[in-house]
Amino acid sequence: MDEPEYVVPPRPPLPSASPPSPIRGNGDPRLDAAMSELGLDAMADAEVIDAPTPVSRWHRLSTWLIIYAVAVAIIVFWPHPAQIGIIGLIDVIKKVIPGLTGQRIEFGLNILLFVPLGVGMALLMPKLRYLVMPVALLVTLTIESVQGLFYTTRGPSIDDIIANTAGACLGLVGVVVWERWRERHPLE
Repeated sequence: MDEPEYVVPPRPPLPSASPPSPIRGNGDPRLDAAMSELGLDAMADAEVIDAPTPVSRWHRLSTWLIIYAVAVAIIVFWPHPAQIGIIGLIDVIKKVIPGLTGQRIEFGLNILLFVPLGVGMALLMPKLRYLVMPVALLVTLTIESVQGLFYTTRGPSIDDIIANTAGACLGLVGVVVWERWRERHPLE
């Protein structure tokens, strides 16, 4: 006896997952016709992506850079570093890592202090990245000059100039490495 042959019907198409375009007239034929006359059909059919605009990214980065600049100004221009806990932080690090001296720890902290400057400038002005090192050098020379001229408890140091400039350069290098990694490993 022959068994009936079962035929699986083709799968119906899935409904469109994309929401209606906010550019279209949302069903208003007059608005759709007007957009068509203006040649805006391609724009209306384009996929809308909620990505941050360059302006909003610029505002966020510049806001963080201003907050960072205020924090750095407080740290470097405070008359007595012990009053804001820098000396206490160095003592804690010395206890955790016994081989480090206070001078080495301060050098490392000065590097870390300027890494955000390099990152912020590299992200804020990608076409002017070559200015990160000169700007960092100028900023740190200004800081050290002010400390040397107007403070009796703080003095200028060539180590600070080297560490601060190196920190900004490390921030720039970090951004470049991150961007190249993202190019090779894009989000899916």
